[in-house]
Amino acid sequence: MKSATSPLLLALCLLASAATAARTDEGTWSLAGSLMVDTASYVGTDIDLDLYAGQYVQTGFLLGGYAGVWDNDLITILEGGATGKYHVLDNLASPFSPFIGADVGILNCSTANDDVFALVLGARVGLDIFLTENVAIETSLDAHVATDDVYTDDGDDPLTNNDIRLKAGFAIFF
Repeated sequence: MKSATSPLLLALCLLASAATAARTDEGTWSLAGSLMVDTASYVGTDIDLDLYAGQYVQTGFLLGGYAGVWDNDLITILEGGATGKYHVLDNLASPFSPFIGADVGILNCSTANDDVFALVLGARVGLDIFLTENVAIETSLDAHVATDDVYTDDGDDPLTNNDIRLKAGFAIFF
């Protein structure tokens, strides 16, 4: 799988490193995003863009929202909802901050034959690797379950109701 990170997002993260916020303290805001492009997918070029925004309502615990677009030759998905993230061991002396997270949302899946809306529950485990006090590389393993068949599957059925993805992107804290 080939992937590319948006140069614009990278530039935004580097410019934001001059902001002053203690990375996961109460009141700190965070913007995160990832862009994955797979040109060798079995369903054509696969594009997955995810954006997260939220505020730490107490130290280490973020509440916010997310939006995403996933597109390939078989489906187009638009999704959005609420998200939460908890930094399990946020030692400010270490650049590594593991976290767990959860999402609840709604998505629209468009195929050539149908348009489906589904409710989605998601969970993720990840690691923020802080490059500066305000910029991190965010990696996570995300699992989602939907109320309908909305995700591509390389098995016998073209669509399934669950999905597991490995994601990498950037996050800024201000």
